[in-house]
Amino acid sequence: MKTISELCKEFKSMPLSKQSLIALATITLIITVLANYKDIKKNTLDSISAFTQDENVKEFMADVNKLVNSLRAIITNFFKKDQLEVEPEKVQIND
Repeated sequence: MKTISELCKEFKSMPLSKQSLIALATITLIITVLANYKDIKKNTLDSISAFTQDENVKEFMADVNKLVNSLRAIITNFFKKDQLEVEPEKVQIND
C-alpha cells in the first residue's frame, strides 16, 4: 500500500490529462454524495435496521450475550473464590 506522499508524487508525475480526469472524477463523486446525502443516509439506516431486526441476527446476539455472561460469571467466581485467610505476620521489635 502506498503512502500519501508517494501518491502525491505519482500524481504530480502523471500527464495533465490524467490529472484532470482524476480531479473531475473526484469532484463529481463529492457533488454526487452531497446531493444524495439524505437518500444515502436513509438507505443506510434502513439496511442497518433490517439487519438488526432479522430473527437470525437476534438469535445469534442472544447466544453471544449468554456466552459473555457465562464467561463473566466464571471469571468472577474464579477471582472471588474463598481465598485462604492468611494471618498477618506479627513483627516483634527487640529492644
